[in-house]
Amino acid sequence: MVNHSWTHLDSLPMSAEVDRQLFGLHAPPDAGSNPTVPYGYLRLWDSGVSWAELNPARNEFNFEKLNRAINVAQSNGAAVMYVLGKTPAWASGGSDSAPPKDMAYVNEFIYAMCMKFGGTIASYEAWNEGNLQTFWSGTPAQLADVTLAVHEAINTCKKNYATAINPLVFAASTGTRAEGAFATNFNAYLSALKTMNWPVDGYSVHSYPSANGGPAERIDGLTQFKTMLAVNNAPPKLIFDSEVNYGLAGLGQDHVDIDDATSAAYMSRTYIDSVRYGITSTFWFLWTNAYYGKLGIQFTPASAVTQAAWNATRSWLVGGRMQRCGEFANVTKCQMSDGGGTSSTIAWTSAGTASINTAGIGRQMCTLSGACIPITANTVVIGVAQVRLLL
Repeated sequence: MVNHSWTHLDSLPMSAEVDRQLFGLHAPPDAGSNPTVPYGYLRLWDSGVSWAELNPARNEFNFEKLNRAINVAQSNGAAVMYVLGKTPAWASGGSDSAPPKDMAYVNEFIYAMCMKFGGTIASYEAWNEGNLQTFWSGTPAQLADVTLAVHEAINTCKKNYATAINPLVFAASTGTRAEGAFATNFNAYLSALKTMNWPVDGYSVHSYPSANGGPAERIDGLTQFKTMLAVNNAPPKLIFDSEVNYGLAGLGQDHVDIDDATSAAYMSRTYIDSVRYGITSTFWFLWTNAYYGKLGIQFTPASAVTQAAWNATRSWLVGGRMQRCGEFANVTKCQMSDGGGTSSTIAWTSAGTASINTAGIGRQMCTLSGACIPITANTVVIGVAQVRLLL
C-alpha cells in the first residue's frame, strides 16, 4: 500500500488559477467541425485561412473565411490564435514553405488583419513548425525576420486601433520529436531572436511524442524545449503547447490506434501535466467529424470516452490552483484547491495498479467517466486512468 505523504515534490510553486483557455482545440470551421465539448481557445491552422488563402495578391485580402471562423470561436466563448504559414506564391516566387521576398509583405498582411479584427484575435503564432523543412524552407534567421515583422505589425496596429487591444505574438512553433531538426533549427532561431531582443510575448511548442510514446515521452520533449530556452537565456514568457496528440504517424513510423481507456488517460494527463509544468494553453489536435487515420487518439462526436475524460478533467482543473504534486514508486498525486476552499487530489499510476491510503485526502472518488462513488474504507485501488479524491 502507498501512503498519502507528499514525496518527490515538483519544484514549481503553486500554480496560478487555471483558466478555461488551458483547454485549447483545433476544430477547423471550414470543414464543418463543430465540437460538442467546451473549449477556451481555438487555434486556426489547417482551417482554410492560411496566408496564401487570405492574401491572394499584394494588398488584396479576403477575410471572409477568417471572419466566419472567429464567429464560431466567439459563439463558444473561445479566444482565437491565428497561425501564420504558407507563403503566397506571389510573395515567395514559388513554394509555400519559402520565405517571402520582402518582409514588408508579412507586415502588410498581419497589420491589415489586426486592424480588421482587433482584439477578437487574441494571439498570433509567427509560423507553424518553423523547424521543419515541410513548413519552412528558409533559414532560421529568416524565420526570425518574419517573427520580427509580425511583432512590428501588431505594435503598429495597437497604436492605431480605435480602442485598446493587446494581441500577443508567439514565436514560431517547433516540434520536439524530430530531434535533429529541433536541436539545430530551433537553437539557431532562438539565437536570432536574441539579437532582436526577443520580439515575442511567448513561445510555442508541439509536443507530439513518437508514435509509440505516451505522456511521459511528451514531458521529455517539453523538458528539452525548456532546456533550449534556458541555454539561449530566453526571458521567462508564456508557453503554449499548440499541437498535441499521440500515436501520430511520421518519422518512418505508422500511426498507432490507441484504445478508448488509454486515450482517456493520456488526454487527462496531458492537461494535468500542462498545469504541472507551466504550460498556459494546450491545443488538442484535433476535433474531426469522423475517424482520422493519422492520429492515435480520436476526438469526434462518436468518441464518448474521450469526451467524458475531457469534460471531467476540465471540471477538475479550471478555476483551481495546483498546490503541489508528489511521486512515490509508480503513483503520482497532485493536490488542487479552488477559490471556495475545497481541496482535492488527482491521482494515477505510471503503469499497473496501486492501492493508496485515502485517509485525510478523500471520502469520495470521481473517475474520468464523470461518475463519483463514496470511499467506504481508507483505501482505493487506482490505475493509469486519473481519479479525483474529494473530502
